[in-house]
Amino acid sequence: MNFKNKSKIVVDEKGQAGAVFRLMVDGIVGLAILLIIISLLGYFNSLIYTQALTKTSDIVKKAYNSPTGVIVTEQNNEKLPFLKDSMFTSSSFAYNIGEEKECFTFFTNSSAIDLFSGQNGISFKQNLNVNVYAKCLPLDIASREGSYSNCDSKCKVCCLISFGKKLE
Repeated sequence: MNFKNKSKIVVDEKGQAGAVFRLMVDGIVGLAILLIIISLLGYFNSLIYTQALTKTSDIVKKAYNSPTGVIVTEQNNEKLPFLKDSMFTSSSFAYNIGEEKECFTFFTNSSAIDLFSGQNGISFKQNLNVNVYAKCLPLDIASREGSYSNCDSKCKVCCLISFGKKLE
């Protein structure tokens, strides 16, 4: 009889050890699933900001390709999200379009956006959602308007790009 009691105790101890082991494995699996979900959220969040950069470039290209003075903005006047320290320069638009960097002038009315000297670029001081506007005119027409004063005589088309401030 004494032998049977010892046997029973051993089985009970194994059962409890198995439960602890199973709990540990379940915890590790749960943690792995949580890490995967957090990684996916980070990926989709960065995708939103990448799309905003692409949409901004598309807005400027569309205005440049039809330089009629029509203000181009995102569909439904949608605000685009930008991260702190995001930056746009006239050189980046010039490179993408194949024009001189002096053909692009920036504007903003937001204190959360730094305008570079010479109005040739901007930088975001904080995460921000803003409307982006672009307006382009051929050089001969743009040279008669004061807003395009930074536009160089080498430019075929002069563009104004505004973050937050609606162009007129």
